[in-house]
Amino acid sequence: MSAKDTKTWRQRNPKKAKEARAKHNAKYYKFHFCPNARKPYTDEEIEAILNKSIPDKQLADIFGRSVKAIELKRHFLKKERKND
Repeated sequence: MSAKDTKTWRQRNPKKAKEARAKHNAKYYKFHFCPNARKPYTDEEIEAILNKSIPDKQLADIFGRSVKAIELKRHFLKKERKND
């Protein structure tokens, strides 16, 4: 099927196209980018992140999370404490 045919099929069958896209996204993007996104942070992890006595790279290796996730968690924890 060419791109032109796919486009016309999507226009003719919008409901089926939406279902197909949702099925595809559910299958391929469930935990693809961040497998630990649903894993809650423990109190020890939060303490270590806020203390910043250990470099982020080492924390990432210890916790099994990405450096970016640790940086974001620190940012949002500080922002949350600032608002309280």
